[in-house]
Amino acid sequence: DFTMDFTTGVINWVIGLVVSVYMLYSKETLIRQVKKLVAAVLPVKIADKVLEVGAVSNRIFVQYLLGRIYDSLIVLVLCFIGMSILQMPYALLISVVVGVTNIIPVFGPFLGGVPSALILLMVDPMKGLWFIIFIIVPQQVDGNIICPLIVGDALGISGIWVLAGVSLGGELCGGAGMALGQPNTAHLFPFLERLWETRD
Repeated sequence: DFTMDFTTGVINWVIGLVVSVYMLYSKETLIRQVKKLVAAVLPVKIADKVLEVGAVSNRIFVQYLLGRIYDSLIVLVLCFIGMSILQMPYALLISVVVGVTNIIPVFGPFLGGVPSALILLMVDPMKGLWFIIFIIVPQQVDGNIICPLIVGDALGISGIWVLAGVSLGGELCGGAGMALGQPNTAHLFPFLERLWETRD
């Protein structure tokens, strides 16, 4: 069962990657086709609203992704500086792994931290233990301070709303909710502001 699940997961991941590359390559054509389809199927007013929501969603997710990348670069630099001070082996390699995997919300720190700790434990058990203690610090600082500030600024919302979105999303939908809580919270603000303006 484990082998079947793992194989299915790998195949789905590869297919998803191929489809993503294809969609990015044909992005302009797909956008035109979707707009024509929406305009043909829906009434004019509803079609305009759907296209407006799509444009806002696209802008928010692009800003969210850029914010995650900036945040991960900061984690990479902090990890490299700390490992260099502690004179740990493979400082640059492990810092790059930790930084790149940090782009993935929620699970990224574990995906980067656990393999890196195992490598260091095999090379030097004492250094590996120090790394496990050390990596908790930048990850906590990033998760509670840096990430909400950077991602919140990129999305145009306060850091407290980023934390609220992650907490509420995790409570309602688990890991997927935590991953999508930040951009979904940012989605609400333009429409709430417009609703407030129309009420005035």
